[in-house]
Amino acid sequence: MKVRSIPAKALDGAAVGELIRDMWDDEGQRLSSPLLFEDVRHRGTPEEWLPRICETAGIHTVEYIGGNSPRTKVADTVYTSTEYPQRETLSLHQELSYETRAPEVLLFVCVNPPSMGGETPVCDAGELLSGLPDSLTERFAKLGVRYRQHLPADERRPGKTWMAQFQTESRSECEKHLDERSLRYWWEPDGTLRIDRDRKAVRHHPRTGHPLWFNQADQWDIGMSMNQRQLSVFTRMFGPDAAPHSVTYMDGTTIDMGDLRLIKQTAIRLADKPPWERSNVLVVDNRQHMHGRMPFEGDRQILVSMGDFGGGE
Repeated sequence: MKVRSIPAKALDGAAVGELIRDMWDDEGQRLSSPLLFEDVRHRGTPEEWLPRICETAGIHTVEYIGGNSPRTKVADTVYTSTEYPQRETLSLHQELSYETRAPEVLLFVCVNPPSMGGETPVCDAGELLSGLPDSLTERFAKLGVRYRQHLPADERRPGKTWMAQFQTESRSECEKHLDERSLRYWWEPDGTLRIDRDRKAVRHHPRTGHPLWFNQADQWDIGMSMNQRQLSVFTRMFGPDAAPHSVTYMDGTTIDMGDLRLIKQTAIRLADKPPWERSNVLVVDNRQHMHGRMPFEGDRQILVSMGDFGGGE
């Protein structure tokens, strides 16, 4: 799969929004390939004109409530891209695939490109499903995935607090969000919130019916971001159950680390990796396309909004 590049120097945000809407409708309310609008002409700051693109396209943008990625809110429904350490590769995934419902579409805008690396790799989730061994995909499809979160009340503990994840200081408001998503959760005596989500690992695109790899198992296993020594130090400091997030099959059995590495490596190998330039806008169908982030040097600033066309299905 290749990202479709569209020269946009003569286009303002409104024109780009209209093109996105037309392409979405022409392809049957989906995008077969991600769209990269190059050098969009704009007025104002990116956090001002990105919402205008979404509005013109007919995209109802949503708040990033319930998401586990570290990011900063810069305006209503406009956020920084995932704030992982520069040297790390962020594995490819659909945004909020672990939630009850994932947004249909993502729009990224480049405020400042990195001096080296930092691409947003994008691959086709159907191609990834076909590119993995049948034994692996059949096992994931049969067993499903259980995502477990450990959200402390104390900011000195590792990971997001439950207040940051659900953007509220109120426990009752937090529980309202959890109940709306029909999640299993419980509170520890120290105020820590624990959440379990059971999800299918393979889903079908709602428009085409084609099967897609649709999970973030390789991103949620702490062993994918820490070596054995780091994990041992972490456990001694915070305890055996303090990992901000973890993953198993839905029946509680462990997912083989070799399988997780293969998933991550295959997705990166299949991905297109166009370099970022200032004022570029990347649009992805968040069901069909998976995205990540390559390591980088310099001051990389990418903003993102997410949502549904016409307010969702």
